[in-house]
Amino acid sequence: MQSAVAGTLARAQVDYAGGRTITGITKIREMRYQANGVSPLARRYCRGTASLSDGSLRAVHYMVEENAGFVGVSWNVEACLGPLDKWRVYGAYCSTTRPR
Repeated sequence: MQSAVAGTLARAQVDYAGGRTITGITKIREMRYQANGVSPLARRYCRGTASLSDGSLRAVHYMVEENAGFVGVSWNVEACLGPLDKWRVYGAYCSTTRPR
């Protein structure tokens, strides 16, 4: 899962994280599992501590959706580094990647 989260952020524009990349994620924990809610897709909301290529540590929030990958097969991962999301792509304080 760590590589999927890092890959999601690596595909974002270089400006998103100021050119920094994730070198590792620790303290990963599932915050919530949601199924049969508003969306028919099962979702896992997780949080961890990301080590970045500049040596800093940042909270990373991510959501994993079941059967939401390419053509409905596999998983989709959306990840957000809160303080670095200056355009609020994932809402204020990474709200779309956090449980509601």
